[in-house]
Amino acid sequence: MVCISFRIRMGLFVGLFLSFSMLNHAQDLKTAIKLSVSERYEEANDMYKSLLKTQPNNGDVYFYYGENILKSYLADPFSSTLAEVTAQAKALFEQGLKSDSLNKINSIGLGMIELQLKNDTTAADKYFVKAEQMLPKKQKKFTEQHFQILIKLATAQLYAKEPRYKKAFAYLEKAKEFAPTNPDVANSLGDIYMNKSEASNAIANYNRALFLNPTNPVYKVKIGIIYMGARNLNEARKLFDEAKAIDSTYSPLYKAMGAMWNMASQYKLSKENYKKFLVLSGNNIPAKVSYANALFRSKDFGATLGVVEEILTIDKSRNYLNRLGAYSAYDKKTPEYEKAVSFSETFFKNSKPDDIIVKDYLYYGNALLKLHKDTAQIDKGLQNLLNAYEMDTTDYDLFSNIATYAYSYRRYAFASSVISKKIAMGKASPVDYMNLGKVYYQTKQFGKADTTFTRLTQIDSTNVQAYIWLANTYANLDPDSKMGLAKPKYEKVVEKASSDTVKYAKELLDSYSYLGSYYLLTKPDLDAAAVYYQKMAVLDPNNKQYVIRGYSSLGIIYTKKKEYQKAVDYYQKVLVLDPTNKDIKTTIDGINKVLKAPKR
Repeated sequence: MVCISFRIRMGLFVGLFLSFSMLNHAQDLKTAIKLSVSERYEEANDMYKSLLKTQPNNGDVYFYYGENILKSYLADPFSSTLAEVTAQAKALFEQGLKSDSLNKINSIGLGMIELQLKNDTTAADKYFVKAEQMLPKKQKKFTEQHFQILIKLATAQLYAKEPRYKKAFAYLEKAKEFAPTNPDVANSLGDIYMNKSEASNAIANYNRALFLNPTNPVYKVKIGIIYMGARNLNEARKLFDEAKAIDSTYSPLYKAMGAMWNMASQYKLSKENYKKFLVLSGNNIPAKVSYANALFRSKDFGATLGVVEEILTIDKSRNYLNRLGAYSAYDKKTPEYEKAVSFSETFFKNSKPDDIIVKDYLYYGNALLKLHKDTAQIDKGLQNLLNAYEMDTTDYDLFSNIATYAYSYRRYAFASSVISKKIAMGKASPVDYMNLGKVYYQTKQFGKADTTFTRLTQIDSTNVQAYIWLANTYANLDPDSKMGLAKPKYEKVVEKASSDTVKYAKELLDSYSYLGSYYLLTKPDLDAAAVYYQKMAVLDPNNKQYVIRGYSSLGIIYTKKKEYQKAVDYYQKVLVLDPTNKDIKTTIDGINKVLKAPKR
């Protein structure tokens, strides 16, 4: 599946709006195009269908109908799959060429399909050349139709995976020669610069279009969107207000204002403007769907969920709304994982295999794992994440996440299988080796854990976690410490972790505890043991448990050394931190009896 990048979607989003002055078609076609400009895509589709009944040989109708379908997808990539959309549009472009063979504008449409679906520039250029052949060699023979061909050839280049800006600019330069004062050239240049993320050039061209056609609110809205993207909300608001003064009925203006107020955390004003957009868009089911999409794009997931639920109580025919509901329930500020699972299951139930995209499996799988009600649900969640990976086997991070989930839910065999595959592919990361080592550790395969953690320390010599897990592995290989296998490993942890005693306090505590016990019990050296327990006591003065463990252990050391007063002093320090500790009180009483007993 070919994914359209956010940059392309945004570029085409702001590039939807063409001035109506360039259109030489019948008024009904102008009306249909205006519906598309206002993002009333379903209504535009209905009008194009009606037009084809009365104008079955009008190639322009087929082209704009197909283009409307593609733009609808770019505005809402969740309602259909790319394969479905391009198939519908392609059929219209092909029929347009059959019905109006002298009009090659539909060849441009077929070139757009090649770029969007396969990114096949060679195949696309073959179609573009056919459209170019319509253009007269002499400028004086140019007509409005030829001008329109150049504009469409230019904007078609944005459908490529890597937009072909050089070709787009060349087409527009030729269009400018034909009509230097036509605002559509400047407008299209603005769209292309916007797609290139060259905001200043985009604004310059939109201002040029506005100078040539000051009564069109579209250009001000586009400039406002650029300022909004730069988080200059004051300037954006000023431009939106100016656009409203030109045409207060232009519906996309209110969607932009809704997004602006949402960015400003003015959620009441945001919803008011989105509702205004809804009213101006017809306030019917298609308009409400568009409203839900707008809320979703602005990341107002709670409001999106409310609108989706409202629509589905009336009309359950749009299965992709279940997708939108699943995503929104999962992503809203207070997630509703039960709803996310329910929406996902309804969506999958009513979908054909070709309708499903990677995100569907991701959201469903993650929602199931967040609930983790029972074993079957956890297994189903992991399987859905695996399904997502199988749709995009280049997403190695996802593969690692699956292993992490599997480990956390104690699906050790599953985790081991996934990570081993990734290692075999040569794509394993340090996280993968860490998870695999933990799997071996938890399943008591300490030899394999040793090999894996050792390998991780070779890959990343600064990974303190790798050293502590390796040390713990050796502690299990030598549980009574008679061979002292773990001692040098914990000493290595101390060496590595000492670079940041705050960050690695827990690792240092575990190491001091082992080394102190080793010198206390296994290879008695009370002075060496005292050094480690002293380090433990001062490791983190704000962590009472750390300090208590250190002082208690020092009390034991000095009791063994028969330095009873020092032992009592350390035990008293424990009581300051834990005055209700009966065991320590009993120990102090016992030592005091020894101190008071007559010497023999």
